[in-house]
Amino acid sequence: MRTIRYVYVGKPTEKRMKKLIILCSLFVASALQSGHAQTTTAFLERFKTFTDEVAARKEITEKEFDELDVKYERFKEEYGKYKPQMTNKEIRKYNSYKAKYDKRKAGVQMKKVGKKVDKVAKKVGEKIKETGAAVSGYVEGVLDKNKDGEKDDKEKAKQ
Repeated sequence: MRTIRYVYVGKPTEKRMKKLIILCSLFVASALQSGHAQTTTAFLERFKTFTDEVAARKEITEKEFDELDVKYERFKEEYGKYKPQMTNKEIRKYNSYKAKYDKRKAGVQMKKVGKKVDKVAKKVGEKIKETGAAVSGYVEGVLDKNKDGEKDDKEKAKQ
């Protein structure tokens, strides 16, 4: 037959409970503090990974960049939440990652502008070719020259 022992709950156990409560409170406080640091650090790591991936890509279409821009805007909103908790060093890191993304974005936009300039230049070139003959003929008429660059018969007769 088994004997059941009862534990006396008295002052010694109450002291232990108070110590346990204090220890748990300290543990929770330190976990919250370290959790705060981990969240800003985790945010910066995710943002760094994103900007590194964007910078490493050789070709980005306009559609892809629009999708990337949506993600970037989400990061900016998230940054607004974390910024009050960040140290100056963390803010510097964020700004350097942001600059890396902005640099890549500027490159894509310049390429886009370059394509538009090329299209316009091509159209202008075509228009110049079309009107070039008319202008050239007009100039020849003003200078009294034939297409061959020779002077008119009237000019030849004068000489």
